Amino acid sequence: MNRHKITPGIIFIGLGSLLLLRNLGYLHWWTLGSLWRFWPLILVIIGINTIFYRSNFVPAFTWTLFFALLIGVGLTTSVQPFWKHAAQKSGEISLPVEKNIDQVALELNSGVLNLELVATDQALFQATGFPGRLEKRIERDGNEQMVVELSTKNVSWKNSKYRMADGLLALNRQIIWDLTFKMGAATAHMDLKEISYRSLDFSMGAGEATLAFGHPQMDTDVRISTGASHILLLIPRNANVIIRTDHVLTQTVVDDRYWVRRGDELFSAGYDPEMPTQRFDIKIGVGRLEIESV
Repeated sequence: MNRHKITPGIIFIGLGSLLLLRNLGYLHWWTLGSLWRFWPLILVIIGINTIFYRSNFVPAFTWTLFFALLIGVGLTTSVQPFWKHAAQKSGEISLPVEKNIDQVALELNSGVLNLELVATDQALFQATGFPGRLEKRIERDGNEQMVVELSTKNVSWKNSKYRMADGLLALNRQIIWDLTFKMGAATAHMDLKEISYRSLDFSMGAGEATLAFGHPQMDTDVRISTGASHILLLIPRNANVIIRTDHVLTQTVVDDRYWVRRGDELFSAGYDPEMPTQRFDIKIGVGRLEIESV
């Protein structure tokens, strides 16, 4: 048997097995991203195969063992995808409503996180359950606007590689928001139906996100940029929406009964240019995009 045919065959089988397990729901994208820490083993395998270059058995054994290790670690770390972060104290921040503030630009920077976004009337915003120390920076831009930056500190990948903290972020529904989320390996469940916002900029390295939208009360811009991910958009059937996608290795699932395709853009079936419009610009490296009309 030709060793030059064995090695590529095993590599393709291993990669295909990982992607198949992901599509079947046994692995999460953030789990696949975390497996990258085993990349030095590739150098070890190349070294072993160089020493035993005359053997047909050694390449087959080493590459098979490598992918078996990745699959085993992936399955054992994705059985419970939303582990509590027990190693570090959760960060909590709450800011009361200020009468003269009606517009807030908020930016959240975090790494490994399971984020839930909801609306509230109890405060300007509330953040609980975040890993490590949650820091904030607040600036007031004029009398009616505020800029808030939230970031998690003292969270190392070494301490959080098998855990995903549950972070809850509640935003006041009476405020007009400009929202920016920058996350690494994450999952997100964002209920935006009762949150007023002008812009949403959501970026994520790897993971899964479900974003639920309402009817736009004003012209809004939504920018989504992710690496290896699964994105689910829940959009009202009669909302005024334009979606532009830019991806090559991503499967897009959409019900054509509620959408009209014009070039690389999707228009909601009842689109009216005179009404407030929600514009989406979506860029996904590899994964799956689902657009569900509800």
